[in-house]
Amino acid sequence: MANKKDLTIEEYKETLLDEIEEDSKDDSFLDNEQSEEEVSENKKIRKTKKTNKNSHKFINKSKKNKLNFIINIIFTIIIIIISIITIDIILVAKYNKGPYFAIKMATYKDGGTKVYYGLGYKVIKYNQIQGRRDMAIGTWNLKYSTEPTDVSALDLAIEFTNNPSTAYKKYYKKFLRVNGNFISNNKDNNTLTFGYIDDDKKYSLNIVCKMAEENLFPENIKENDEVTVIGTVTNYKVNNDKNNKTLYINNCFAE
Repeated sequence: MANKKDLTIEEYKETLLDEIEEDSKDDSFLDNEQSEEEVSENKKIRKTKKTNKNSHKFINKSKKNKLNFIINIIFTIIIIIISIITIDIILVAKYNKGPYFAIKMATYKDGGTKVYYGLGYKVIKYNQIQGRRDMAIGTWNLKYSTEPTDVSALDLAIEFTNNPSTAYKKYYKKFLRVNGNFISNNKDNNTLTFGYIDDDKKYSLNIVCKMAEENLFPENIKENDEVTVIGTVTNYKVNNDKNNKTLYINNCFAE
């Protein structure tokens, strides 16, 4: 390069402009290089954040699936328990069967009465030598009770005539001692029939007793003689043109 002293003013200006342009190009190159590095670094940072975010989502989804699995198991167990309790209650209360899902905890020396405990319920399976032989179900506070409720055939006849639905709810599955007038017996069916008969048959009520054991009928008894029977009410039928109202009692003993 010629000495700047030997250059004219115009030549010096051109040279100075060329140097400034070259410096500008060099600075632009550095800026471009730095910008690419920053872009690359920013991409790495965004990629790392995205990876962390996806990992966090995966962890949350895994926890949620595990929680749903546990909830489903708990819900299934609850359904099974409720089904077990319902089945046992229906079988005992309606069909005198079971219990199948309760544990025997005690046996009374009264002939073999057994006590069972289930999940929130209790069953007493009575089996007295001469007395109560039905089944009772209730909460764990259910008490052992072998004393029958005393009622006359006349009282039953009036209640079942005036309000049969209420009377049936009141006496169904109740252990009763009933006194009335003897009507007949049937040794083939092992049943004894007694009750209350009025002249116009408005309040007439037949009580049909299924004896607990064969040949337990009162001896030398005649029609209209007074008889007392203990047993558990199981059914009721309304009267029709041929028959009086009929109350059914099972596991009976004549006193």
